[in-house]
Amino acid sequence: MPILWLKSGIFDPRGLSVPAPQSLQNVHDHDTLSPRDLALALGVSESSVRRWVDRGEIPSHRTRGGHRRIALADALAYARRAGLPWQHIESPAGGFPAPGSPASIEALERALRAGDERGGRSSLLAEYLAGRGVAELFDLWIRPAMAQIGELWQGGMEGILVEHRATAVCLGIVHRLGTLLPTERDLRAVGCGLSGDPYSLPSAMARVVLESQGFQAIDLGPDTPLAVLEEAVAEFSPHLVWLALSAAPDPKERRKELIGLLERLPAGPTLALGGRALRALDIPPHERLHQADSMRELSALALGLRSASKPKLGA
Repeated sequence: MPILWLKSGIFDPRGLSVPAPQSLQNVHDHDTLSPRDLALALGVSESSVRRWVDRGEIPSHRTRGGHRRIALADALAYARRAGLPWQHIESPAGGFPAPGSPASIEALERALRAGDERGGRSSLLAEYLAGRGVAELFDLWIRPAMAQIGELWQGGMEGILVEHRATAVCLGIVHRLGTLLPTERDLRAVGCGLSGDPYSLPSAMARVVLESQGFQAIDLGPDTPLAVLEEAVAEFSPHLVWLALSAAPDPKERRKELIGLLERLPAGPTLALGGRALRALDIPPHERLHQADSMRELSALALGLRSASKPKLGA
Protein backbone atom coordinates (compact mmCIF):
# COMPACT_ATOMS: atom_id res chain seq x y z
CA MET A 1 0.00 0.00 0.00
CA PRO A 2 1.47 3.39 -0.96
CA ILE A 3 2.56 5.35 2.09
CA LEU A 4 4.09 8.82 2.30
CA TRP A 5 6.06 9.57 5.43
CA LEU A 6 5.76 13.15 6.62
CA LYS A 7 7.30 14.92 9.60
CA SER A 8 3.85 15.36 11.12
CA GLY A 9 2.62 11.86 10.42
CA ILE A 10 2.13 9.23 7.75
CA PHE A 11 0.16 9.91 4.58
CA ASP A 12 -1.63 6.65 3.92
CA PRO A 13 -4.30 6.42 1.18
CA ARG A 14 -6.12 3.77 3.22
CA GLY A 15 -7.09 6.33 5.84
CA LEU A 16 -5.78 9.66 4.49
CA SER A 17 -3.37 9.99 7.39
CA VAL A 18 -2.42 8.49 10.71
CA PRO A 19 -0.15 9.91 13.40
CA ALA A 20 3.55 9.17 13.32
CA PRO A 21 4.63 6.72 16.03
CA GLN A 22 5.92 9.50 18.26
CA SER A 23 2.79 11.66 17.80
CA LEU A 24 -0.40 11.44 19.84
CA GLN A 25 -2.41 14.22 18.20
CA ASN A 26 -5.81 13.42 16.68
CA VAL A 27 -5.89 13.43 12.89
CA HIS A 28 -9.05 14.56 11.12
CA ASP A 29 -10.19 15.64 7.65
CA HIS A 30 -8.37 18.98 7.87
CA ASP A 31 -4.83 17.59 7.97
CA THR A 32 -2.04 20.08 7.39
CA LEU A 33 1.52 19.99 6.11
CA SER A 34 4.58 22.11 6.78
CA PRO A 35 6.37 23.70 3.78
CA ARG A 36 9.07 21.06 4.23
CA ASP A 37 6.48 18.26 4.16
CA LEU A 38 5.00 19.61 0.94
CA ALA A 39 8.41 20.07 -0.66
CA LEU A 40 9.19 16.42 0.07
CA ALA A 41 5.84 15.27 -1.28
CA LEU A 42 6.24 17.20 -4.55
CA GLY A 43 9.95 16.58 -5.02
CA VAL A 44 10.83 20.30 -5.03
CA SER A 45 12.90 22.57 -2.79
CA GLU A 46 11.45 23.97 0.41
CA SER A 47 12.34 27.49 -0.81
CA SER A 48 10.09 26.95 -3.85
CA VAL A 49 7.17 26.02 -1.63
CA ARG A 50 7.77 29.05 0.59
CA ARG A 51 7.88 31.28 -2.49
CA TRP A 52 4.55 29.89 -3.74
CA VAL A 53 3.03 30.46 -0.31
CA ASP A 54 4.38 34.03 -0.12
CA ARG A 55 2.87 34.79 -3.52
CA GLY A 56 -0.51 33.52 -2.33
CA GLU A 57 -0.52 30.64 -4.80
CA ILE A 58 -0.92 28.17 -1.93
CA PRO A 59 -3.09 29.25 1.04
CA SER A 60 -1.52 28.82 4.46
CA HIS A 61 -1.96 29.80 8.09
CA ARG A 62 0.30 30.09 11.11
CA THR A 63 0.04 28.15 14.34
CA ARG A 64 0.15 29.85 17.73
CA GLY A 65 3.87 29.16 17.72
CA GLY A 66 4.29 31.00 14.41
CA HIS A 67 4.85 27.90 12.27
CA ARG A 68 3.35 27.94 8.79
CA ARG A 69 0.92 25.14 7.93
CA ILE A 70 -0.77 24.23 4.63
CA ALA A 71 -4.06 22.37 4.41
CA LEU A 72 -3.66 19.04 2.63
CA ALA A 73 -6.60 19.86 0.33
CA ASP A 74 -4.93 23.13 -0.73
CA ALA A 75 -1.62 21.33 -1.29
CA LEU A 76 -3.27 18.73 -3.51
CA ALA A 77 -5.19 21.42 -5.42
CA TYR A 78 -1.99 23.36 -6.15
CA ALA A 79 -0.15 20.22 -7.25
CA ARG A 80 -2.92 19.38 -9.69
CA ARG A 81 -3.10 22.94 -11.10
CA ALA A 82 0.66 23.07 -11.54
CA GLY A 83 0.92 19.56 -12.99
CA LEU A 84 3.23 18.41 -10.18
CA PRO A 85 2.90 14.68 -9.45
CA TRP A 86 2.91 13.54 -5.84
CA GLN A 87 6.37 12.13 -5.15
CA HIS A 88 8.04 9.86 -2.60
CA ILE A 89 5.26 7.33 -2.32
CA GLU A 90 6.59 3.99 -1.23
CA SER A 91 5.00 0.67 -2.17
CA PRO A 92 5.36 -2.51 -0.14
CA ALA A 93 6.77 -5.77 -1.41
CA GLY A 94 4.43 -7.08 -4.05
CA GLY A 95 3.74 -3.61 -5.38
CA PHE A 96 0.51 -1.73 -5.98
CA PRO A 97 -1.54 -1.68 -9.23
CA ALA A 98 -0.24 0.95 -11.64
CA PRO A 99 -2.54 4.01 -11.82
CA GLY A 100 -5.06 3.67 -14.64
CA SER A 101 -4.37 -0.02 -15.21
CA PRO A 102 -7.12 -2.65 -15.45
CA ALA A 103 -5.61 -4.14 -12.30
CA SER A 104 -6.40 -0.97 -10.33
CA ILE A 105 -10.05 -1.12 -11.41
CA GLU A 106 -10.21 -4.80 -10.54
CA ALA A 107 -8.67 -4.02 -7.14
CA LEU A 108 -11.49 -1.58 -6.46
CA GLU A 109 -14.16 -4.10 -7.44
CA ARG A 110 -12.61 -6.77 -5.20
CA ALA A 111 -12.53 -4.34 -2.28
CA LEU A 112 -16.17 -3.36 -2.85
CA ARG A 113 -17.31 -6.98 -3.04
CA ALA A 114 -15.51 -7.69 0.24
CA GLY A 115 -16.85 -4.55 1.96
CA ASP A 116 -13.24 -3.36 2.38
CA GLU A 117 -13.50 0.43 2.59
CA ARG A 118 -9.82 0.88 3.41
CA GLY A 119 -8.77 -1.12 0.34
CA GLY A 120 -11.26 0.62 -1.93
CA ARG A 121 -10.25 4.03 -0.63
CA SER A 122 -6.60 3.15 -1.21
CA SER A 123 -7.27 2.27 -4.86
CA LEU A 124 -9.05 5.54 -5.65
CA LEU A 125 -6.84 7.84 -3.60
CA ALA A 126 -3.79 6.43 -5.39
CA GLU A 127 -5.49 7.33 -8.68
CA TYR A 128 -6.41 10.79 -7.39
CA LEU A 129 -2.81 11.44 -6.34
CA ALA A 130 -1.73 10.35 -9.81
CA GLY A 131 -3.83 13.17 -11.29
CA ARG A 132 -7.24 11.64 -11.98
CA GLY A 133 -10.24 13.94 -11.57
CA VAL A 134 -13.11 12.88 -9.32
CA ALA A 135 -15.54 12.74 -12.28
CA GLU A 136 -13.17 10.39 -14.11
CA LEU A 137 -12.86 8.19 -11.03
CA PHE A 138 -16.61 7.98 -10.66
CA ASP A 139 -17.24 7.20 -14.35
CA LEU A 140 -14.38 4.80 -15.05
CA TRP A 141 -13.87 3.14 -11.66
CA ILE A 142 -16.93 3.26 -9.41
CA ARG A 143 -19.61 3.11 -12.13
CA PRO A 144 -18.41 -0.09 -13.86
CA ALA A 145 -17.51 -1.77 -10.57
CA MET A 146 -20.96 -1.09 -9.14
CA ALA A 147 -22.62 -2.19 -12.40
CA GLN A 148 -20.94 -5.57 -12.05
CA ILE A 149 -21.87 -5.83 -8.38
CA GLY A 150 -25.45 -4.75 -9.14
CA GLU A 151 -25.94 -7.91 -11.20
CA LEU A 152 -25.55 -9.92 -7.98
CA TRP A 153 -29.13 -8.92 -7.07
CA GLN A 154 -30.24 -11.85 -9.22
CA GLY A 155 -28.41 -14.17 -6.85
CA GLY A 156 -30.79 -13.62 -3.95
CA MET A 157 -30.22 -12.28 -0.44
CA GLU A 158 -26.46 -12.75 -0.48
CA GLY A 159 -26.15 -10.68 -3.67
CA ILE A 160 -28.33 -7.93 -2.21
CA LEU A 161 -26.14 -7.87 0.90
CA VAL A 162 -22.98 -7.47 -1.20
CA GLU A 163 -24.56 -4.66 -3.27
CA HIS A 164 -25.79 -2.74 -0.21
CA ARG A 165 -22.44 -3.12 1.52
CA ALA A 166 -20.56 -2.01 -1.59
CA THR A 167 -22.78 1.07 -1.85
CA ALA A 168 -21.99 1.99 1.75
CA VAL A 169 -18.27 1.58 1.04
CA CYS A 170 -18.53 3.80 -2.05
CA LEU A 171 -20.34 6.49 -0.10
CA GLY A 172 -17.47 6.53 2.40
CA ILE A 173 -14.92 6.80 -0.41
CA VAL A 174 -16.85 9.60 -2.13
CA HIS A 175 -17.02 11.52 1.15
CA ARG A 176 -13.28 11.08 1.72
CA LEU A 177 -12.44 12.33 -1.77
CA GLY A 178 -14.61 15.36 -1.07
CA THR A 179 -12.41 16.29 1.88
CA LEU A 180 -9.42 16.62 -0.48
CA LEU A 181 -11.04 19.24 -2.71
CA PRO A 182 -10.30 22.99 -2.63
CA THR A 183 -12.51 24.84 -0.17
CA GLU A 184 -13.02 28.02 -2.23
CA ARG A 185 -16.57 27.69 -3.57
CA ASP A 186 -18.44 30.76 -4.74
CA LEU A 187 -21.20 29.22 -6.88
CA ARG A 188 -24.15 27.30 -5.47
CA ALA A 189 -25.87 24.05 -6.47
CA VAL A 190 -28.58 21.90 -4.96
CA GLY A 191 -29.85 18.48 -5.99
CA CYS A 192 -31.17 15.07 -5.03
CA GLY A 193 -32.92 11.91 -6.12
CA LEU A 194 -36.70 12.30 -6.29
CA SER A 195 -39.47 10.40 -4.47
CA GLY A 196 -39.46 6.72 -5.40
CA ASP A 197 -35.73 6.78 -6.21
CA PRO A 198 -33.86 5.17 -3.29
CA TYR A 199 -30.32 5.37 -4.71
CA SER A 200 -28.03 7.66 -2.71
CA LEU A 201 -24.69 7.14 -4.46
CA PRO A 202 -25.32 8.98 -7.79
CA SER A 203 -26.43 12.21 -6.11
CA ALA A 204 -23.54 12.02 -3.63
CA MET A 205 -21.09 11.69 -6.53
CA ALA A 206 -22.72 14.62 -8.34
CA ARG A 207 -22.22 16.76 -5.22
CA VAL A 208 -18.49 16.00 -5.06
CA VAL A 209 -18.05 16.58 -8.82
CA LEU A 210 -19.65 20.01 -8.47
CA GLU A 211 -17.54 20.81 -5.41
CA SER A 212 -14.46 19.96 -7.45
CA GLN A 213 -15.49 22.75 -9.84
CA GLY A 214 -15.91 25.35 -7.10
CA PHE A 215 -19.60 24.92 -6.28
CA GLN A 216 -21.04 24.94 -2.78
CA ALA A 217 -23.24 21.92 -3.37
CA ILE A 218 -26.10 20.72 -1.18
CA ASP A 219 -27.23 17.11 -1.65
CA LEU A 220 -30.74 16.57 -0.30
CA GLY A 221 -30.31 12.82 -0.67
CA PRO A 222 -32.50 10.12 -2.23
CA ASP A 223 -36.29 9.83 -2.19
CA THR A 224 -36.77 13.61 -1.88
CA PRO A 225 -40.23 15.07 -2.63
CA LEU A 226 -40.19 17.54 -5.51
CA ALA A 227 -41.73 20.20 -3.26
CA VAL A 228 -38.74 19.93 -0.90
CA LEU A 229 -36.33 20.46 -3.79
CA GLU A 230 -38.26 23.53 -4.91
CA GLU A 231 -38.19 24.89 -1.36
CA ALA A 232 -34.41 24.44 -1.32
CA VAL A 233 -34.11 26.25 -4.66
CA ALA A 234 -36.12 29.17 -3.27
CA GLU A 235 -33.97 29.31 -0.13
CA PHE A 236 -30.48 28.89 -1.62
CA SER A 237 -30.87 30.56 -5.06
CA PRO A 238 -28.52 28.07 -6.75
CA HIS A 239 -26.76 28.54 -10.08
CA LEU A 240 -27.38 24.86 -10.86
CA VAL A 241 -29.98 22.27 -9.84
CA TRP A 242 -29.21 18.59 -10.41
CA LEU A 243 -31.39 15.49 -10.33
CA ALA A 244 -29.97 11.96 -10.22
CA LEU A 245 -32.57 9.80 -11.95
CA SER A 246 -31.69 6.19 -11.18
CA ALA A 247 -35.28 4.95 -10.90
CA ALA A 248 -38.66 6.18 -12.12
CA PRO A 249 -41.51 3.99 -10.81
CA ASP A 250 -43.98 5.82 -13.07
CA PRO A 251 -42.10 7.24 -16.09
CA LYS A 252 -45.05 9.22 -17.44
CA GLU A 253 -45.65 10.90 -14.08
CA ARG A 254 -41.92 11.56 -13.60
CA ARG A 255 -41.73 13.14 -17.06
CA LYS A 256 -44.68 15.38 -16.22
CA GLU A 257 -43.04 16.38 -12.91
CA LEU A 258 -39.77 17.36 -14.59
CA ILE A 259 -41.42 19.39 -17.32
CA GLY A 260 -43.45 21.18 -14.64
CA LEU A 261 -40.29 21.82 -12.61
CA LEU A 262 -38.67 23.47 -15.63
CA GLU A 263 -41.66 25.75 -16.03
CA ARG A 264 -41.68 26.73 -12.35
CA LEU A 265 -37.94 27.20 -11.79
CA PRO A 266 -37.06 30.84 -11.14
CA ALA A 267 -34.93 32.63 -13.70
CA GLY A 268 -31.26 31.80 -13.36
CA PRO A 269 -30.45 28.17 -12.48
CA THR A 270 -29.60 25.50 -15.02
CA LEU A 271 -31.31 22.13 -14.48
CA ALA A 272 -28.98 19.15 -14.97
CA LEU A 273 -30.52 15.69 -15.32
CA GLY A 274 -28.63 12.42 -15.35
CA GLY A 275 -28.96 8.75 -14.49
CA ARG A 276 -29.94 5.46 -16.04
CA ALA A 277 -33.69 6.25 -15.89
CA LEU A 278 -33.31 9.48 -17.88
CA ARG A 279 -33.37 8.09 -21.41
CA ALA A 280 -36.78 6.44 -20.98
CA LEU A 281 -38.33 9.73 -19.85
CA ASP A 282 -37.76 11.44 -23.23
CA ILE A 283 -37.61 14.97 -21.80
CA PRO A 284 -37.94 17.59 -24.59
CA PRO A 285 -35.06 20.05 -25.10
CA HIS A 286 -35.12 23.32 -23.15
CA GLU A 287 -32.69 26.23 -23.09
CA ARG A 288 -32.13 25.82 -19.34
CA LEU A 289 -31.96 22.01 -19.38
CA HIS A 290 -28.81 19.93 -19.65
CA GLN A 291 -29.06 16.15 -19.88
CA ALA A 292 -25.74 14.58 -18.84
CA ASP A 293 -24.70 11.03 -19.69
CA SER A 294 -21.78 10.96 -17.27
CA MET A 295 -20.16 12.67 -14.30
CA ARG A 296 -17.50 14.02 -16.67
CA GLU A 297 -20.23 15.75 -18.66
CA LEU A 298 -21.65 17.23 -15.45
CA SER A 299 -18.14 18.43 -14.57
CA ALA A 300 -17.80 20.09 -18.00
CA LEU A 301 -21.19 21.79 -17.55
CA ALA A 302 -20.12 23.11 -14.14
CA LEU A 303 -16.84 24.39 -15.59
CA GLY A 304 -18.77 26.21 -18.30
CA LEU A 305 -21.09 27.83 -15.78
CA ARG A 306 -18.09 28.90 -13.71
CA SER A 307 -16.39 30.45 -16.73
CA ALA A 308 -19.59 32.27 -17.71
CA SER A 309 -19.91 33.69 -14.19
CA LYS A 310 -16.49 35.39 -14.32
CA PRO A 311 -16.40 39.10 -15.28
CA LYS A 312 -15.38 39.65 -18.90
CA LEU A 313 -12.18 41.60 -19.56
CA GLY A 314 -12.96 45.17 -20.56
CA ALA A 315 -16.56 44.88 -19.34
